Amino acid sequence: MAGRVGLLLAILAVHLAEASAADAPAASPAPAAAGKDLPPLISHRPGDVRVLLLTDCAKYQDWQTIAGAYAWRESGQPGGFTRVANCDEKDRKNYPKAMLDYVDTHMAPMAAMNKELNDWYQAYNKPKAVSDWLEHNPHPKEKWILLIDADMLLRRPFLPEEFNLTKGWAMAAHYDYMKGVHNDLAMRHVPEMIPHNDTLAGPPGRRGDVVGAPYFMSMEDIRKVAPLWYDYTVKVRNDSLAYKDSGDTASQKGGRIWIAEMYGYTFGAAKAGIWHRWSEDFMLYPGYTPPFIPRNIHNGLHYTVGDWSFDKHWYFDFDVHKCPPWDLSVPKPKEGIFPPPPHPKTLKSKCAPHLCF
Repeated sequence: MAGRVGLLLAILAVHLAEASAADAPAASPAPAAAGKDLPPLISHRPGDVRVLLLTDCAKYQDWQTIAGAYAWRESGQPGGFTRVANCDEKDRKNYPKAMLDYVDTHMAPMAAMNKELNDWYQAYNKPKAVSDWLEHNPHPKEKWILLIDADMLLRRPFLPEEFNLTKGWAMAAHYDYMKGVHNDLAMRHVPEMIPHNDTLAGPPGRRGDVVGAPYFMSMEDIRKVAPLWYDYTVKVRNDSLAYKDSGDTASQKGGRIWIAEMYGYTFGAAKAGIWHRWSEDFMLYPGYTPPFIPRNIHNGLHYTVGDWSFDKHWYFDFDVHKCPPWDLSVPKPKEGIFPPPPHPKTLKSKCAPHLCF
């Protein structure tokens, strides 16, 4: 599993190099393409699901975008794929055309700064990105929407018929540290919510679901959730007691919690009347032993395979736009391709044959 993820990341620069070639004059262009920009290499196939990859415009998220688009293509996911990138005006003007040619992209305003709270929080961008895309796409052809983060890679298709998706019910991944949906945090923010006593997405007595991305629901439902998602994110960020109720282990006394946006989503969804079912095959972190083939790989943690290891945080300054020659002599290169992982055949596997890649 981890080897496959690493291999995907190692080859992503090759695909951008292909896209970058679109900016250079072709020696003998086909008549239909002569003098015209090439269409996006990643955009749409038949289907009723729109995937939105939520990012900003930084180099750090450019290489993750290419990996995410490549994974979408390889997964066989039906429908459309769009990157929604929160960018300021300067970034928009200077943004590489090759990336826009490669991945269907919607540019949303940068929303990371909340001036009222004097709070710079990157995750404010997520609900604002979704709202902006919906505003500019009032009548999308797809009935369903799948929201994924920049560090997520699709492995298998998300199909509404397999989950019996209906309006008012969404699917999401299980994040067990979201304990604030059934303690004082929920009581401060959604006390009016009648506790749910099922165990479909959390313990009995919860006022919101114990969930995180990916989020899979109807277009109609996400239109209800998105504005509330932002509003509750602001409220939880401004909650000086959230540090002790949220399950955020990185928080400090009186400080703002990093996972406020996740609570913003779950409280906003509850307020909108949208509840969830868990699916344990929705998401898996690399390095975990899978009891199933996951639909989505969340490339958010450091992991090791033999003598090889990977952590996305090593590559904040990785320039996926630079063409060869590359300096690959360093263990954590700043350009080109990532160090390739060991081939799965060289590893001693403990997994069942149908789960070995």
